[in-house]
Amino acid sequence: MTEEATEKVVKETAEEVTEKAAKESAEKATKEKTEEAANDATKDSLGNKGTGNSVQIPRTGAEWNDYYKSKYGDGNVTWVTELKSYDDILNNPKAL
Repeated sequence: MTEEATEKVVKETAEEVTEKAAKESAEKATKEKTEEAANDATKDSLGNKGTGNSVQIPRTGAEWNDYYKSKYGDGNVTWVTELKSYDDILNNPKAL
């Protein structure tokens, strides 16, 4: 093989190796971003981590109200309930 042919083969091999390394690096970065997004998706509105039902912690009405106000804006959320007092709760517990 001539020196010129050898240089051409070395150059082509180097380009292939560089291209392969760049592709693997991009795939790794994409995988890491996907995993990071998946981890963020397992956090609930209060920042608790978990998966599936473990994230579904019972919330108070005030917590839901704060969540919706932060998500949609204070002026776009109104807390409406038919219960006005403790006696209303005792007289109509299904309204909770």
